[in-house]
Amino acid sequence: MKKYRLADLIDVAALQRMADSLYQSTGMPTGIIDATDNSIIVGSGLMPLT
Repeated sequence: MKKYRLADLIDVAALQRMADSLYQSTGMPTGIIDATDNSIIVGSGLMPLT
């Protein structure tokens, strides 16, 4: 059985546009992180990690 990552199952570009619109209209940061490798799939309004 093939293991899928979240980015394989969703339209990342469309979700990014929605997150950007949400941040622009509400100022609420949004982030979606893949639980398998902790990579940020979608992020808007997030402060960069240092």
